[in-house]
Amino acid sequence: MNSATAYRRSTIAPPVFRRPDLEDGTGARRRTFNPVDWPAFKENCDLERASSAEAVPYDPDWDNDGPGSAEPDNIGFAEGLRRILSVYPCRDAQWVVAVLFIVGSTSFTASSFFALMPLVFPETAFPGEMEVAFPTTITIGAGMFFLGGNLATIASFNVNRGPVSDDDALDGEKGYAPPPRYNPALLGSKEWVWFPSGAEFRAVFLPNPAFRAGLVSMSGGLILTTAAVGGNPVLLGSPEDPAFPDRLRNFVLIPLTVGGALLAAGGLALTMLAQERWYKPAVMSVAWHASFWNMLGALSLSLASLYNIVVPEDMLSPAVVNFVGTWLFFLAAYLQWHMVMVFYPRRVK
Repeated sequence: MNSATAYRRSTIAPPVFRRPDLEDGTGARRRTFNPVDWPAFKENCDLERASSAEAVPYDPDWDNDGPGSAEPDNIGFAEGLRRILSVYPCRDAQWVVAVLFIVGSTSFTASSFFALMPLVFPETAFPGEMEVAFPTTITIGAGMFFLGGNLATIASFNVNRGPVSDDDALDGEKGYAPPPRYNPALLGSKEWVWFPSGAEFRAVFLPNPAFRAGLVSMSGGLILTTAAVGGNPVLLGSPEDPAFPDRLRNFVLIPLTVGGALLAAGGLALTMLAQERWYKPAVMSVAWHASFWNMLGALSLSLASLYNIVVPEDMLSPAVVNFVGTWLFFLAAYLQWHMVMVFYPRRVK
């Protein structure tokens, strides 16, 4: 889950406009002499001063929590939940990514529940629980994570590609660099791109550490998807088959261990980037919590799979760790959804 990557990219200030005649560092200026009609110039200045005294000064509100702000004031849990239930910016790719991750983490939580309950309370087992319910929820969760991870990467290419307002264009012509805003290109718009040019990719995206961390997380998600596909009972065969333990280890447990480790590494990098100092956790930042709990969830998944490989006879301990990890995934996904909704206030009548 790397939707925090595009969010962090949306807070990077655009490049400052520089005068072309000063790019070479010489500071040379044009020396063309234009005669000035001083009486007319003085009269125009007096007229401008008189008119400016009655005009309303231009003071853009960059500190509100509307869709145009880059670092809006944080909203509480209740307000965030209201926005989640009442505002649906379905053309914002980051919103779609958050929804996909919520559905995926919910499916993974259900699958861990199906795996844990028969071990703790055998009387709760029902026919088809491990043959149908468990692989179905795993497949749905892996599919949602696969789509969400890839769309999050594509969405990072469209951060700050939204249409430029007239005020921002005027500021750019005057040489001003306005504060960064949350202005992504929307799905289906003419500004939307599926992949940037090679030069832009190398110059803008690859040097960005958050983008690289997102690529690591996406790679881990792809490996987890292969584990979900390999865990299908049709491919694994019957548990009574002598080759079943080897298939389970090679097709499911090893990919889960590697994919979870990569996902945890990407989450750790995003967590560190959300901090001002590597040793100082940003506990007041929602972005930090989203990355941190996502990292712990991925680490739990990886360690549970590794423990299952080393101690195959113990089924309960990895099931408990996996159950906790899926809930951490759900918490991280909800926080990422909350982060997106900060930019979309409700319309109060």
